[in-house]
Amino acid sequence: MQISYYGLSCFRFLTKPGGRATEDVVLYIDPLNEKGVRSVYGKGDIILCSQGENNCSTEMFKGDTKIFDLPGEYAVQGINVFGVHASNGEGVNIPFIFESEDIRVGHLGRAHKALGEKQLELFEEIDILFVPVGGNKFMDAKTAAEIVRKVEPKIVIPMMYKIPGIPYELEDVKKFLSEMGADSLKPTDKLVCKKKDISEKGMEVVLLTSQR
Repeated sequence: MQISYYGLSCFRFLTKPGGRATEDVVLYIDPLNEKGVRSVYGKGDIILCSQGENNCSTEMFKGDTKIFDLPGEYAVQGINVFGVHASNGEGVNIPFIFESEDIRVGHLGRAHKALGEKQLELFEEIDILFVPVGGNKFMDAKTAAEIVRKVEPKIVIPMMYKIPGIPYELEDVKKFLSEMGADSLKPTDKLVCKKKDISEKGMEVVLLTSQR
């Protein structure tokens, strides 16, 4: 699985859920049409939209793109998807969990506060967790770190933090890195991971460079 960051809560996943002999599946989370997110184009097989119905569009993608923007359980192209019932306090927020290549991925969307205990239970045994950290009307660094320690993912990737050109007043990601004891962490352009490599990890923070 290969993961790239496009700003705010937008990520691109390149995965082979059926193994090496199968075609790549391209999955995006939150490719919203807004300032601060790089325009995406080309192949987009699956779109998960944490901001709810009608907030994601497919005109920039080629082929038969499938959009999931409501809570529920789905199975598409060998990938199992679960949208969690939640709220961000001001509108819709749908955390998503999906599984591909035996890797279990959780994305908290644009949550503004900690999830409830029942919601957090759904994130048990998550391999990779994406968590908003920039504060303002979104989850802040301290709350994000508390959730990470409860979920105990193998890899945690921060999102929704201050980046030049982002249209929100967000905190620097350094606050979250400090909470996690990872002050000296350097960003990387993309993350390439396999289940066997993840299984050997304790808990690792990965900072992805925004491709916007």
